[in-house]
Amino acid sequence: MKRYDLNVLFIILLIIIFITILSIVDINLFNKNSFSSLLIVEEKGKEIARINLPSEQKYYSLVGEWGNLILEIEGVKVRIAPSSKHYCPDKICMKKGWIGNLHESIICLPNQIVVYYEGKRTFDGITY
Repeated sequence: MKRYDLNVLFIILLIIIFITILSIVDINLFNKNSFSSLLIVEEKGKEIARINLPSEQKYYSLVGEWGNLILEIEGVKVRIAPSSKHYCPDKICMKKGWIGNLHESIICLPNQIVVYYEGKRTFDGITY
């Protein structure tokens, strides 16, 4: 192997490492802005609250037909608190956990409450 071949191999290796690092930075930095700073809460299809995030208030009480739900906010992430007095046997909305992305939402079917971020929703590769 000649010295020229080793230099070319070294340059190719550096390019591959650079592209790998660039793709990791792109994924971690540029996808963070996929959430909106405005949270919408709807009950029976009607908007009942618009919450600017991050919010000074950490808890919001939502009163539904099946009981009270407590909306817990931490920075730009939101969840239905497990301590909510909600009489649904499955408690799927509480098991959903924290959401913090534009394409995520929390839906409580018995209370007909929907919590989501405002913003332009786009199709991803799966739904396309």
